[in-house]
Order: sequence, then C-alpha cells, then structure tokens
Amino acid sequence: MSHYHRILLVPYPVQGHINPAFEFAKRLIALGAHVTLSTTLHMHNRITNKPIIPNLSYLPFSDGYDDGFKGTGNDEYLLYSAEFRRRGSEFVANLILTNSQQGTPFTCLVHSLLLQWAAKTAREFHLPTALLWVQPATVFNILYHYFHGYSESIKNPSSSIELPGLPLLLSSRDIPSFLLDSSPSVYALMASLFEEQFNELDVDIETNPTTILVNSFEELEPEALRAVEKLNMISIGPLISYEFLDGKDPSKDNSFGGQTHIFQPSNDCVEWLDTMKETSVIYVSFGSYFVLSKRQTEEIAQDVWKIGVRVDDRVNDDGVVGGDEIKRCLEVVTGSGEKGKELRKNANKWKRLAREAVKEGGSSEKNLRGFLDGVAR
Repeated sequence: MSHYHRILLVPYPVQGHINPAFEFAKRLIALGAHVTLSTTLHMHNRITNKPIIPNLSYLPFSDGYDDGFKGTGNDEYLLYSAEFRRRGSEFVANLILTNSQQGTPFTCLVHSLLLQWAAKTAREFHLPTALLWVQPATVFNILYHYFHGYSESIKNPSSSIELPGLPLLLSSRDIPSFLLDSSPSVYALMASLFEEQFNELDVDIETNPTTILVNSFEELEPEALRAVEKLNMISIGPLISYEFLDGKDPSKDNSFGGQTHIFQPSNDCVEWLDTMKETSVIYVSFGSYFVLSKRQTEEIAQDVWKIGVRVDDRVNDDGVVGGDEIKRCLEVVTGSGEKGKELRKNANKWKRLAREAVKEGGSSEKNLRGFLDGVAR
C-alpha cells in the first residue's frame, strides 16, 4: 500500500497524552498512513516498550530539559514552557521543511492540547493541522463555554449550570477545579494555558477551522460532539488498545507493540491481579491537571450512561469523603442487587458499542478514514 498520508504527530509530553497518541498512530497506520511521532527527548527516553512497527518513526527533540523539568513554582514553569515552545517550534519547522525538500512532505500535523505553537508553525508552511483531544467531548464543552461567556455562571457554586450540548445540569463539583480557584496558584496558570488554547481555536475559526479529533465515539456523546456548531469535532475513539476492546491479553500480542509505559509497571501487582476472579477488581484513580475528566463526568456516568454511582456530597472537615460512603458505593457496584446488575449490564453495552465504533465500518473508523481523505486532497 502506498503511503500518501504522512502524519506528523506531536503529543504533549505526559503519559495521559502519550498513550492515546500511540493508539491514534496505530489506527492511522492501519488505514495506510505513515506516522512520525515527535515528543521531547526526556519523554522519549522514559517510554518503555515502544511500538516498533512498520510506518511508525520516532524523531524526538530537545526542550532544553533533557533530564526532565524539575521546577516547582509557576515562574519556573513559565520559563520552561517558553523554552519548550521556542525549541519545539524550531524543530517542527525544520522537520516540515526537510521532509518537503526530500520529496516526502507531511500531509497533516496533529497535536494534542496546549501545543498550539505546533499548529502555528505548521500553518506557516500551509500544512493542515488537527487537534487531538484526548478527553471526552463533554470536557471540551465545559472548557469551551467557560471561555465563551459562561465563566461567571460556572464560578457560581450556588446554582446549577446549564451548558449547551450537555444533557444534565452541572454543579460546582462537576467543574474542573482549576477553573474555580481564583487564587494565584498552579490552577490559575492552568486556566491561562487553556484560555490561550481556546483563543487560538477562535482565530482558526475566522480563517481555516481546526478539526478536533475527539477521544470518544458517536454513540456515547452524540450531543456533546455537536455542541459547538462553529467547530468541526469528530469522534475517533476510544483510543485504547484493540486488544482490550476484543477481550484479548495485550501483553501477549506484539503485532502493534502491546502497551507502552512511562513508569515501569509493577510485575507483582500484575501477577496479583491475574489471580483475581473476572470482574472482581475495582480500579480507583485520582486525577491530575492533565486528566480533567476526574470528576466532571461523574454525573453523566451515573445518570446518562448509567455505569456508576456517585459519592455523596457530604465530606468531613478536611474535605474527604468518609469510608462508610465509599463502602456504600462499592457495595452497590459489586452487589447482587438490581442496581449492581443494571450497572454491569450497561458497562457491557458500552463496551460492545465502543468495540463496534472502532471496527471497520464503525462510526469512529469511518470518521478517521474521512479525516485522512480530507487532508490528502
């Protein structure tokens, strides 16, 4: 198959972006594209079990912090961010120019969020760009509307919030915490970075609207994917391993390199998990600044998708939910009652729909194929 699609993929150098980027690259390659994945040298060196497959190449670049950014304050991060932007822009410009001169020009640059400098650089060479949004469409909409006239409503904790395209009313607990904290902190810095991202999308709307490739699927978020009429949001997910969706063990399938890790996984933990009965383990995750759907999709998960239960709003003086409330939720999810059965039935339904979305002819597969055909014209 001739590779008339040559995609330059630039993910933000954190695990929450790197792993979806790898899965995205695999999907592109399966459709006949060649993908060049470029991240910082520090992150590149930390990735274990990198996929080694035909038509996937790696070209890392130095951000000036090849041993990793170790600063703690906002001022230090701003210095790092400026250097990251400067060096990254130079690298992307040189790479685009070199490939063009060698007769193997890129047909599109895809970047994850907070890397709008990569898109600006690509546009200087008239190269199409797309934003890879690694979170659900619902999260995108909350952030988009915050920066487009709804900030005061969102910051007001005394009322419910209705946002276009979202099926439920929101409360303050559903909003990314960095949008609610007005003190000079890392939260304020994150808010400013996201504001810059969405301002850049507004500029694009006036010239050449950016395609936003969303880590979701049509059946899961049909309204959220169309909540902003000005933007071209298309679902191409879920960006998780095919092997997980097919119920296979990804560690035993090397066709696409298996899983990638930024941190070395614990073999002891995996071995222990393998001894547990099927569907007997519950995974609890604490979010981070780059995993924004930590809490704000809880209500949708409970009341729309009907795959989970939400902890009670009541917390102790330290803002911590008590053990009794956690126990109650676990008993509902794992119990033999009608509620638990319904949750597990719905979880299997969404798993089936996710599998169908990424299969040949599925909604996400067709969307991704259409995206490639569009940028190759």
